[in-house]
Parts: sequence; C-alpha cells; structure tokens
Amino acid sequence: MFLDEESGDIIIGGHAMGATRKFRNVQANAHVALVIDDLVSTDPWTVPFMSREVIRITPTWVTTWGLDEDANGRQSRRGS
Repeated sequence: MFLDEESGDIIIGGHAMGATRKFRNVQANAHVALVIDDLVSTDPWTVPFMSREVIRITPTWVTTWGLDEDANGRQSRRGS
C-alpha cells in the first residue's frame, strides 16, 4: 500500500491481487472504509512485487487521531 502523492489516492496492491476476495469485493461495491494503524516507516517505502491489478482508493473523508502534535485529538477533512 502506498500514497500516490500527485492524486492523493491510496494504492493497494500485492501478488495476484486480481485473484483475491478483497479485489472481487471492491469490484462489487466500490464504497470502502480503510484503517491504517501503526505505519512503521515511509523512508524507505518497501514495495514487493505487485500484480497489474491494484485497488485505488480516492478518499472522500479522512479522519486522524494523534498524528499532528500541534492538534489535540481527532482531525477530519473531506477529500476533494
């Protein structure tokens, strides 16, 4: 999984993603929720082999807890 900095989309991939239940579920219903808990490192990003099939999530709502030290608690914003 990684962030496409240009579009703001979240890209989820993996080995043979097109054959997974996750991929079929998103094809059937494009409304998804995603929780990212405990991102260890962004430097370096490690991206193993990924198949051509990926899931691209374009956020319409983003909520964070405790990521911005200057803000207390939860922050939310609507996507563009």
